[in-house]
Amino acid sequence: MKQEFLIKLTPYQEAFYNEWKVNGSENEAAVILDQTIFGPLDRGRLNSSLVRFINDNLLVNSFMIKRSDGLFWQSIPLLSEDASVVMECDPEDVSELIRQPFDLENDRSARFYLARINDQQYRIVYMFSPALVDQLTDHFLCRELARYYNDPEYCHPIDLSEQARLLLELNAELNEILGNGKKRMTDFWKKHLRGMENTGFAFLETYRKHEYNNRVEIKGERLLELNIECSEEVYCNVKRLAETYKMTPYAYAQMVLAILLHRISKVGKLAINYPVSIKKQQDGILGSYVNTIPKAYYFTEETRLRDLINQNIEYVFNLWNIKADYLPWGDISYAPESDIFKFTFSQTHTKDDFIDYKDADDIIVNHPLRLTSYDHFLIEQEIKSGVLSYKIRYDGQHFDHELVSGFAAIYKNLFVSILDDLLHNKINYLISSYHLLDYERHHQVVHSWNDTVRPYSRDITVHGLFEAQTLKTPDHIALVFGDIKLSYKTLNEKSNQLAHYLIKKHNIQRDELIPICFDRSEHMVIGILGILKAGGAYVPMDPGYPLDRMEHIIGDTGARLVIGKGEMLDKLHKYQSPTRKRNFDVINLTDPETIHTIGECSKNNPVTETGPNDLAYVIYTSGTTGQPKGVMIEHSGVVNVVEFMSESHQFSTYRNVGCYSNYVFDAFVNEVFPVLCHGNTLWLFSNGLRISVDDLNHYIRDNDIEVSFIPPVLLKDLLPDTTLKLIFTGGENFPDVDSVLYRDIILLNEYGPTEVTVCATSHHYNKDGNSRNIGCAIHNTTVYVLDSYLRPVPVGVSGELYVGGVGVSRGYLNLPELTKERFLMNPFQTEEEKALGYNSRIYKTGDLARFLPNGDLEYIGRNDSQIEIGGGAYWTLGDRKCPITI
Repeated sequence: MKQEFLIKLTPYQEAFYNEWKVNGSENEAAVILDQTIFGPLDRGRLNSSLVRFINDNLLVNSFMIKRSDGLFWQSIPLLSEDASVVMECDPEDVSELIRQPFDLENDRSARFYLARINDQQYRIVYMFSPALVDQLTDHFLCRELARYYNDPEYCHPIDLSEQARLLLELNAELNEILGNGKKRMTDFWKKHLRGMENTGFAFLETYRKHEYNNRVEIKGERLLELNIECSEEVYCNVKRLAETYKMTPYAYAQMVLAILLHRISKVGKLAINYPVSIKKQQDGILGSYVNTIPKAYYFTEETRLRDLINQNIEYVFNLWNIKADYLPWGDISYAPESDIFKFTFSQTHTKDDFIDYKDADDIIVNHPLRLTSYDHFLIEQEIKSGVLSYKIRYDGQHFDHELVSGFAAIYKNLFVSILDDLLHNKINYLISSYHLLDYERHHQVVHSWNDTVRPYSRDITVHGLFEAQTLKTPDHIALVFGDIKLSYKTLNEKSNQLAHYLIKKHNIQRDELIPICFDRSEHMVIGILGILKAGGAYVPMDPGYPLDRMEHIIGDTGARLVIGKGEMLDKLHKYQSPTRKRNFDVINLTDPETIHTIGECSKNNPVTETGPNDLAYVIYTSGTTGQPKGVMIEHSGVVNVVEFMSESHQFSTYRNVGCYSNYVFDAFVNEVFPVLCHGNTLWLFSNGLRISVDDLNHYIRDNDIEVSFIPPVLLKDLLPDTTLKLIFTGGENFPDVDSVLYRDIILLNEYGPTEVTVCATSHHYNKDGNSRNIGCAIHNTTVYVLDSYLRPVPVGVSGELYVGGVGVSRGYLNLPELTKERFLMNPFQTEEEKALGYNSRIYKTGDLARFLPNGDLEYIGRNDSQIEIGGGAYWTLGDRKCPITI
């Protein structure tokens, strides 16, 4: 007699159906039994056993239907005895076949594959929808499948009608629990999840070009797995926690994961989702009764182990008392949409399940085929044969293998460290006190990746390098501006005459600060070189500055004189210096009398006592105070940058170099001095060229200019028609341009705050096309990514960027407290570095960054209100508006 059954899906089974409707192309969380059989196999007997198995199990022989009153299991007519249910295939096709989605509305939720390897070896794969089988039923399932194969007379002990009655009874029980307690469950979850934050996956990800450029394809396995195996001693110790702290191995392992996520993400309120069984099931009834729920963890800077233990005890008590775990995941709608809920922590049973086929010589349970969703990160606890282990499963094309491996290593170390503290009752230990890096990884990020010490001209000044170059190439063209061309000899002599004039008339002293106010011209370069040669340090001011800004700079520097030209100095004549109580001198380099007087001065290189540790310049940048602050830069740092950039910018290959930046920004230092100290020709772009990309490209092409700094904001517009061979730019985020399209142009991203002498890191954009990659430290420079306690953070994790080395500024002029706050003694300086007098201080940049697995740095953003302008200087959003040409 034909029987039809209609069984309503439980809310937990509905969750799998809804997921299938949204992502029907994925067999997420499917349960797969995969075995290799050695010896004879009766394929007809196998098929017949599975026909009987299907007919005897109500939900196996059903599909799902959607009606106005809900979702139901609809039974299917029984199969005939000769029906074919085993799909035979080639072994190499198995992986592809199991990825074919179920059709839950038109077919059964089970599939069976047989792959013949040879006459004595077969691979058998059974696949079940997660709505049909869960971790509580798969042991029973293996036993039943073996019985059906081994005993042709075996039939299910519970007939279909009784199965239907039991399923309806179970549904009624669940409905009663949910109906009576839903409000209490809802209130529990609302309170438990209040204020949850998102940790995201960024610390496990690296830039993948295929995300931005579909022409580049990432190859390799998608689903990867890492294993963490604990010793027998560790497992025994973990079990001891139950008696003292009411904490199971599973709860402890999950707590350690929460601690790690908190430490690397800095998130104070986070949650981890995990599966729970809703109903203790009896053998004979298939169907999944597993819910997914989030467990929240709360952290502050003062959180201790005892706090987390108490959180766990309170959570478990309320969860079971209220039966909040019965509330379906889909009804916890007030949980924030967050990547953290894609961190799944689960546990497997401890039995070695396999289907025991009669007459088989040997049976091997193959490596589990898991179809975990690619955008999830799964940690699975397994206790088997007295061994505690953890499997980490993840998408190999979404997450970086090296970062996941590092994450796993840190997790294991924390697992052991925290366990040891709990066993010794050290429950007052601060969560923030645990070290995340072992010796090897600490040494890598602090020392190995900062092994940048290289020889450089440490005993010479910037102008000394220029003078040495002039002796080598006196007749080469050094500077071009419009129709004016100056050879190295001429430029050197003109700046020498100005230097002698300054020494003779004004008795310039070492470290004396001399503001200059020029528009773009050859006079600007002559003025800078002249001040350096006289022993002073130049302080650039833009002619567009408002008077009060100029007054601040002149007063702050205690200037005795200001050098400039023409009308740009007129508004300064009546300004009284508050530090000197008298008018400062103004030197106008276009005044005929001044020109005549300077022209009578010696053309020889002046001899001064200026050395590499004296100031070369002071550049004023804006800050959080709203008042410009002067950054004091010494010659030694500039010389290091000059020699590094001469090599990096390939000046031995390219001769003609453009100069774009306004001289009030330190990018100008990087553009001018490396060129003039190497014998190349510097082409000073006019203001007209700097505001027209088309005109600039024509000028570059007409004059065979090969190298130039180009601001990030202009780069995309300039690239299509440029003839430049090498472009370098300053700014944390290189524009996202197609490095494949412009592979014939060398593109360099150079990062560095003013406080560390122009440039601290450099990156070849062409290598990976990652616009956030700022590369690794330049020569004689160190970089550290630290947490709020000045401890190195793991690779992949963001922290504040600190910079050390020879380029670190002397500090802020007349701001000792701010200097003390931002320039710190380097806690990582080695004894060898101390002996060399190197790397004693580090600068707190205020930038967030992280190390990539190859040692490069990736820029994350600012941790204050500053914004970038001009490729390297900063205004704060609260600073007064100031017209300025960049």
